[in-house]
Amino acid sequence: MTYPNVGHSHLIKIMKRRILLVEDNLDLVEIVQKELKSFGYDVRVAKNGIEAVEMADSQLPDLIIMDIMMPDMDGFQVTSRIRKNPNTQTIPILAATAMVEPGSKERCLASGCDAYVAKPFTALQLEAAIENLLKGSKEEDFGVTALSAKMSNNEYLKLA
Repeated sequence: MTYPNVGHSHLIKIMKRRILLVEDNLDLVEIVQKELKSFGYDVRVAKNGIEAVEMADSQLPDLIIMDIMMPDMDGFQVTSRIRKNPNTQTIPILAATAMVEPGSKERCLASGCDAYVAKPFTALQLEAAIENLLKGSKEEDFGVTALSAKMSNNEYLKLA
């Protein structure tokens, strides 16, 4: 498909980046999906780990936002399956989780996630993490948690 009178750089701006949101909390899905769409992303939703593995392979999103604590197949298992599939192994994965105990971030990163954001998070934190991952940065290259110090409580998406 060609677009007349549209240069390559303009075409990239026109094309929406596809995000797969993996989340079992339907209230949270509604909130995050709305925010992501307001940022201009094409959002697909998997409500469990099995759907996530299937959709990652069939839809090949530009990025996956992964809930970690889900029934049946948790985010660690889903991430492992995605990383083992040659078609999906390079898709950036952002762990979005209420796991905030010491070592949780390290466990998420060690499992194959590329970055981590703790719930509750702000829309600004989510957007910064997504943009950094889409640019090819890893968690150690940016500090989304530092943004929380600049946010007031009413700016948080109450997602936990």
